[in-house]
Amino acid sequence: MLFTFDNIISTSTSEDSFLQIFQDAFFKQKQPFLEAHRTILKACYRNPGLSPIAKGSTPEVLAQSWLKKYQDSYENRISKRISLPPGTIADPIVKTIINARLTELTANSLAQIEYAHRLSMSAENIQGLLLEEFLAEQLADYGWYCCWGESVRHVDFCNCK
Repeated sequence: MLFTFDNIISTSTSEDSFLQIFQDAFFKQKQPFLEAHRTILKACYRNPGLSPIAKGSTPEVLAQSWLKKYQDSYENRISKRISLPPGTIADPIVKTIINARLTELTANSLAQIEYAHRLSMSAENIQGLLLEEFLAEQLADYGWYCCWGESVRHVDFCNCK
């Protein structure tokens, strides 16, 4: 049997027993069980439809997997890594549309515009990630924690007040 958040939640007798599964798993890995972990896991327990899609052969393995994904995401946040050039491939229609409006452009100019657009889009994504990281630093003092690594599905920050 594979364990998921939803079936661990449904079989836990209480929120505390659910949290204890994670606390025990963290302890075995010699990892601290932080207030951020507690808050995020409470949010999962209280909103099972938003629980991450994670599976494990035991509840402990699932908890360890969740912690690893959370930690990897936190440790590889945007300020701690070097971004790569955009790897996306533009839809060929983009050049066609631009060329239809600006017929005097050369193929080389169109290629440069296309690349600059992808670079700009990448910069906007980086800006959004930097903002999220800044907010994570500022909001933690108020009990709001970043859900690094999609530790709660479709949610960037949560609290349990």
